[in-house]
Amino acid sequence: MFVIRTAGQVTDGVVLGTLEYAVDLLSTPLLVVLGHDSCGAVTAAHESYDSGESPGGYIDDLVARIMPSVAHARAQGREGIHGAVAQNTIDTVKRIPQRSPIIKRALREGRLEIVGLTYRLEDGRVSTVAHLGPIVDAEGQPVDLLTRG
Repeated sequence: MFVIRTAGQVTDGVVLGTLEYAVDLLSTPLLVVLGHDSCGAVTAAHESYDSGESPGGYIDDLVARIMPSVAHARAQGREGIHGAVAQNTIDTVKRIPQRSPIIKRALREGRLEIVGLTYRLEDGRVSTVAHLGPIVDAEGQPVDLLTRG
């Protein structure tokens, strides 16, 4: 497992470079974007959206990057922090290949799958909210990533 953790799943150039390294040089077949219901960065963006006030400091950088997903969530009828977390996860999954030609190529070639998940800390429930892929073998058959050798 190759893990990259950022507040609010923010994907700057350093994160994208790290993902490209994992995909292109280490042949990582699966990227998981995991949002959770107690995400402080998404909560800060959600509260800033409602109040019109910014939290200050470098937290403003996080909020500015997450704010479009909060607005998108509202436009899609996704309310509250859970809705904002889900939308931010979906938007992050879509944005990664849009910003990275290396990752976009790996998806197109069937070498990579990207899955967006949300995690509820209260009950441990995980939900799939986004998916790009799938990985197929040379004959075009789906590959089970859990048993892939």
